[in-house]
Amino acid sequence: MPMDRSLYPANWDELALQIKTEANWRCTKCGRPCRQPGEAVSALYERLPDSWKPLWWEVIGDVREPRPGRFKLTVAHLDHVPQNCDRTNLKALCAPCHGTYDLKQMGRKRVLKAERHGQLRTDDILNGAQLALLPELVVYQRVDLRSGGKRTMVPKPLDSAENRRKHRAHGHASGWIEERIGNRGRKQPSVSYYYRWDSPRGRVSEYIRASKLARVTGLIEAERPALEVLRVVVDGKRKVSGVSAELLGK
Repeated sequence: MPMDRSLYPANWDELALQIKTEANWRCTKCGRPCRQPGEAVSALYERLPDSWKPLWWEVIGDVREPRPGRFKLTVAHLDHVPQNCDRTNLKALCAPCHGTYDLKQMGRKRVLKAERHGQLRTDDILNGAQLALLPELVVYQRVDLRSGGKRTMVPKPLDSAENRRKHRAHGHASGWIEERIGNRGRKQPSVSYYYRWDSPRGRVSEYIRASKLARVTGLIEAERPALEVLRVVVDGKRKVSGVSAELLGK
């Protein structure tokens, strides 16, 4: 989703450049080398260590396509408050790591967004208060405990009073993202993400490629129709679930 420049200080570009330069144009989370100002895409690929080059490519159907956007360096606000540009609140992250961080903080981002639009105060949500200005809050479970993940409960207002005690109409709900953690015996367990949706024809559960995680997260935050989100998730996949195939007419 495009950033709202009105929320950032006037010198944000200079400040972000300084943060990236101090990080030596590498992600401070995964160490990924990233594209520098004015550097050609081909030059970036040539200087990448061999260990990073496989992530450059994505196979879509029978086509192998480059994904240089995975090597773009960004600057994240750790508290998701664009006005807070204290150096301890800023971190240089590659696009995939930034997307993963935002996903885990989705509940906080939703609250801050509502606060900016005058719908509620952060303290009201943190204290569990229910404002008369909002419809009843429904809690969405972001992570399935059966998969070994942690429970993250996110309050989200429904559209209207008559829908207070149920999800939005089928075909219009955005669904949610489930995080699954595997290989817990390892020092750094693997993490994968799945798009979930209770459709009229059954539960949808589709694996989300890392390259699409940020985009899918943005669509859900924007409360786009679930079928629109599902099409993005399955685009280019050789195999989809039976429910997804039926819904999309594949």
